[in-house]
Amino acid sequence: KQVSDLLDQQKQLSTIQLLQAFMETPVYQVFNKLLLHPGITQHDIIQFLKPVVSLARNRNLKDMSLVVFFDEINTSKCPGMFKEIFCDHSFQGVALPPNIFF
Repeated sequence: KQVSDLLDQQKQLSTIQLLQAFMETPVYQVFNKLLLHPGITQHDIIQFLKPVVSLARNRNLKDMSLVVFFDEINTSKCPGMFKEIFCDHSFQGVALPPNIFF
């Protein structure tokens, strides 16, 4: 956002100013993938999803979509948890933010 703010100011920027703003701009992971297999537990899924949900709830990122991909879901031992996530769009009984895409 800082870089786009500078570019919107309609003034001549030096290369140094632009690079400095670019280096100070935070980078967020927007694509998250978990490869599932029979050894993945409910605890592992919770540990994977908690930071994604926390990032999605960040007020500065409300306009950004976060993608979560669970690969090989049919091998998981936690079908109830995935039913809650995909069908109910909730996680541990709490509604998921609308900017998470599965």
